[in-house]
Amino acid sequence: DARTWQGPLLPGPQDDPDGWIPDFSSTDGQGLWLALYALGYVDHLDWTRSEDDAATWTPRATLAEWPHLTRDCDDCQILARDVAWGPGGTVIVTWSFRDGYEEYVEGPDGGVYEWHELEVNYAIRSSDGGSSWGELQTLSTGTSPRSGIDVETDGQGTWIVVWSDTDLFMTRSEDDGLSWSEPVVIAVNAAPRYPSNTEVRHVTDDRWVIVFSSSAFGEDIYGIDEDVFSLRSTDGGV
Repeated sequence: DARTWQGPLLPGPQDDPDGWIPDFSSTDGQGLWLALYALGYVDHLDWTRSEDDAATWTPRATLAEWPHLTRDCDDCQILARDVAWGPGGTVIVTWSFRDGYEEYVEGPDGGVYEWHELEVNYAIRSSDGGSSWGELQTLSTGTSPRSGIDVETDGQGTWIVVWSDTDLFMTRSEDDGLSWSEPVVIAVNAAPRYPSNTEVRHVTDDRWVIVFSSSAFGEDIYGIDEDVFSLRSTDGGV
């Protein structure tokens, strides 16, 4: 009832052998917690889990690994991550990964620098509250969020993931996260000037709302200052 408090304690194991600290945590509201180690130049996502309302945690383990461009992953970054919980033990973790390098290429008129970049949005699914995980899923390539990535469910098997690069993108699942639609642009010129969140929320039935900020969306009407916008769907995000 929030009258007394214990701690403070960092989420995750307090005796991690490498001294790692999770940078993101989420709960199902029923005593299960997940914490992610998603900060920094990494080519894998680590996690830990608690079954007793964050009192104790499992040892840190690798949730997923994926390919990268640079040899030692010197420029690898997890840009954003999110977790959502559904009924029946379904959990979806989403995150965005970027890696790149500059290469000097000789040409007939001299050398030029070429930029090589890898941008991928990933997801991974659990059907047992995070005890075990399925295969790594690729949601999109060629776009990475400038304002976070967000995942939400209606609790009836429909899931939506949104993120904004230059435009605002969405992908949707109708089979409880087993498969995903091709990403679609639902708002153009929707990039924010400053880092901010893009959020999707299920309201009720087939009603969904997406909220995002942008300095370019509708600038002929609203100007170039940062404004907050919303999108509404009444057909389940279709």
